[in-house]
Amino acid sequence: MGSRSFCYVIVVMLCYIALFGVLNMGLAQTEDFPFYPSLFNTHNGKPARDSDFMPADKCKQCHQRIYEQWQGSMHANAYRDPVWQKLFEIGSRETKGKIDKFCIGCHAPAGLATGGLLSFSDMRSAGSLIRDGVQCDMCHSIAAGSADYTPTGVPGNASIILKPGPQKYGPYESNPMLMMMAGHQAVYSEMHTQSEFCANCHNMFNPENNHPLAATYNEWEDSIYAQKGIVCQDCHMVTAAEAFQVASSLKPIKKPGLASERSPRRDSIHDHLFVGGNFAISGMLGADKKARAARERLSKVATLELILPAAAPKGGVAEIKVKVTNVAAGHNLPTGMNELRQLWLEIFVRDAAGQVVFTSGEVDAAGNIDSKAVIFNARAVDKAGVPTFKPWKMDRLEYDRSIPAKESSTGAYKLNIPATAQGPLTVIAFLRYRSFPQSFIN
Repeated sequence: MGSRSFCYVIVVMLCYIALFGVLNMGLAQTEDFPFYPSLFNTHNGKPARDSDFMPADKCKQCHQRIYEQWQGSMHANAYRDPVWQKLFEIGSRETKGKIDKFCIGCHAPAGLATGGLLSFSDMRSAGSLIRDGVQCDMCHSIAAGSADYTPTGVPGNASIILKPGPQKYGPYESNPMLMMMAGHQAVYSEMHTQSEFCANCHNMFNPENNHPLAATYNEWEDSIYAQKGIVCQDCHMVTAAEAFQVASSLKPIKKPGLASERSPRRDSIHDHLFVGGNFAISGMLGADKKARAARERLSKVATLELILPAAAPKGGVAEIKVKVTNVAAGHNLPTGMNELRQLWLEIFVRDAAGQVVFTSGEVDAAGNIDSKAVIFNARAVDKAGVPTFKPWKMDRLEYDRSIPAKESSTGAYKLNIPATAQGPLTVIAFLRYRSFPQSFIN
């Protein structure tokens, strides 16, 4: 390379998916946990009726804007997600149904509440209330959490207490003059303003061995976001541009507005977009707006920096480093089940004649990533030490290279420069992401 300079092109595409979570109780099914291994329960420990819940399309009558924001989100598609459905089927078969309620608790909570979906075999007869996944009344009927009963005191595994009915829990109280017109009572719930609310389903542990399968809440709790009082809702209940503003300033923003035409003006009304990084499933299910929003969010969530030698002789060795910084996610990159996520560097080096002299991280025709690629994820193994993507088999992590909030990780490469290379050399670095390895999808 001599004194010739490098040209850089940096492209960032990545994702952080907050998958649904579980905390191990080390308990069998009891009156307190009738849906074990899910820690889900109703306020009286008894099944609710379908009629106890308000269908999402009825909520639309007064909350049209919020309904349209929720529609197509991964909350709305939690049940319809085809990858989850297939993994649920495999897990149910391999464990003879032991994991069924574990999976249902977060992806189809109405199924547990009403008894309409208690096993995989019930999927064939699931009604619209169940198929709507995490719909309006699921979140706004949560009266309390049950974190006090979890082994670590942290919410997880759908550790919620559901109380469906005319009262709707949220960040505001009803205006008595409007309560009759609204058709329901709004009850203030401090929990709905906290990250612990989201942690009920976004922390996940294997119920047999306490192995953390997803620790998005724990990652947030250890971050500067938590120290600054930035909660999940501050980033995931605003637009992608506003989320980046929050991440950059580490200050929440207020969005004055109306929850409905009948509501008083509030100092801040949360959007119900719930955008993370799952553009693949969103697009597959026809939620194109959500897929585009996810891509917009991902385009700003990390930065790349090339660290290059000042000079290197032909026929010699040069070291290239690529520093990846998590600048805008309030948890690790990737997050959720880090064992499944693939966040990796793809590097190309070309000489002045356009000849490729080095590559790393390419995807082959079968969909597999170069085995020597730098990947920022985790590897889980079963009790025998065999790598596995099946949550019910995971026993421990061999490693975890996910990148914590506001921190960096660096990939390093040794480049043998051909004697025939024509300078200057061009280095192109991409940060790629996909939610699942090809072998898992196969």
